[in-house]
Amino acid sequence: MSSHQTHLDENRAAKRWLPRSVTFVMTGLYFSGTLLWLVAILIRLTVRDLSPYPLVTVLYYATPGVLLFATAGLLMFFAGVLGRSRTAATWCIMGLVVAQCAGSHHPVPAPSSQSQQTNQVYRLLLWNVCHGRQGWDNIASEINKHQADIIALVEAGDPSEQMRTFWKEQFPEYDTSLLGGEMVLLTRGQSTEVRARKIGREGQVREVDLILNGHAVTTMVVDIHGRLDIPRGESIQDLANLMKHRKSQPVLIAGDFNTPKESPLFQPLRQQSSNAFEVAGQGYSPTWPWMFPVLVIDQVWSNDHITFDSSQNIWSKASDHCAILTEFHFK
Repeated sequence: MSSHQTHLDENRAAKRWLPRSVTFVMTGLYFSGTLLWLVAILIRLTVRDLSPYPLVTVLYYATPGVLLFATAGLLMFFAGVLGRSRTAATWCIMGLVVAQCAGSHHPVPAPSSQSQQTNQVYRLLLWNVCHGRQGWDNIASEINKHQADIIALVEAGDPSEQMRTFWKEQFPEYDTSLLGGEMVLLTRGQSTEVRARKIGREGQVREVDLILNGHAVTTMVVDIHGRLDIPRGESIQDLANLMKHRKSQPVLIAGDFNTPKESPLFQPLRQQSSNAFEVAGQGYSPTWPWMFPVLVIDQVWSNDHITFDSSQNIWSKASDHCAILTEFHFK
């Protein structure tokens, strides 16, 4: 019996035990999902988020590697139920390839134990706290668990006297800076100067000069608008230009970029900065949305004057974003 005849027999067998209406719906979902999956892969292999068409960018952001892997598994299931055994095996292979590509990155040597012994290690906590919708007390309680030296908060409420009093009461040992634009910076050190800047069309950054245990460090708290019809490239380029002007001193960048970490738009920043999770990340990297994160849009970066020792995501019901806890030391 020919392979073609065997394939037809499998299809007939599937149709015999499945109701016709169910077979019709599953076939439609299968072919629609296949077309969408192939288009998404094509975009990821070519233009990614560099296209001038917002719809293409939307599809790129909406189909991260984790979701493509899950979709390949679903299509494999549909193919198997519909009696397409060979196609199901092909989807299994495709899913494994996507999983490998989505999780791979260039290996970076871990910091030596000697460097960790001779340099004091500090902690930075970055968190988009979603306007405090789950309660400010819950947010403060979660933050206090991690005893960070620098706490950078995005979507942290208006800079009112009420919020200033709240943060000072919850973190009495910290220097409190309400930066505007719903950004807050708390530090065990001393903030000496704050500069507010606009980056790109709708992005914003707050540069805060800190003295941390005798070390001068500039911390940039970033929030780039999430609207998909506004290009992010100009905002990231402006941020890279700011980094270039500060290259003689330690600089930390922490914020919600609303741009996946693998985007080619980060190339200007990569030329002079390191991403904490790529250097020293532990565990699962996506930060949004809770409780099934698929996009790495919250990120911590630094220039060559700082070395990252570890970086991990903190899961909490208090926000729709995971917090990022990063340990670092000054070179």
